[in-house]
Amino acid sequence: MKKIIGINASPNCDGNTAFLLNQMGKEIQKNGVSFEVIHIGEALLELKLPFCVCCSSPCNQSCYKGTKMETVLQKCAEADGIVFGSPVYFGSMSAQLKCFFDKTRDARAKKVFLGKPACAISVGATKYGGQQSTLRAIQDCCMVLGFSIVTDADEEYGCGHFGLSAQKPACEDVYALNRIPVLAKRMCREVLK
Repeated sequence: MKKIIGINASPNCDGNTAFLLNQMGKEIQKNGVSFEVIHIGEALLELKLPFCVCCSSPCNQSCYKGTKMETVLQKCAEADGIVFGSPVYFGSMSAQLKCFFDKTRDARAKKVFLGKPACAISVGATKYGGQQSTLRAIQDCCMVLGFSIVTDADEEYGCGHFGLSAQKPACEDVYALNRIPVLAKRMCREVLK
């Protein structure tokens, strides 16, 4: 069975970002694809240095070998698609997600994510709280890694947006909740090709 991983880059394992990822997972599973949420902050806490200091070039993975981060990166490599979710911090992705991307230097060198579908979800405290710039920052990192970017554009529902944006509390953002099935459908279509 095909599998999509949801990366929760919020320090809160049960907050708005996790809520949206869980809703996305339900819709993905309705489309016949399995889904698992990974709380990236938990894996980063185990590391001596959660951010990259470029201790070797090319990357020899020494900073995360034998840790949860190695397992997370392996799961991402084996997945058929990835949904990246982040709260908005200073108009961009969380530090947790940036640290995750920094730890993918070896995967990038090996072209692990080349052509793999990926999409982005962001949640801000206000209606115009930096969600779009956060989505674009996530997409920029995805493009550097070679992912194929998926948006919520769909023949049935019309042209879409950069990804899924919500205002907290996400459970009350009706527009975002209505776009989750569309984005999930698009991700599943790409994964099942």
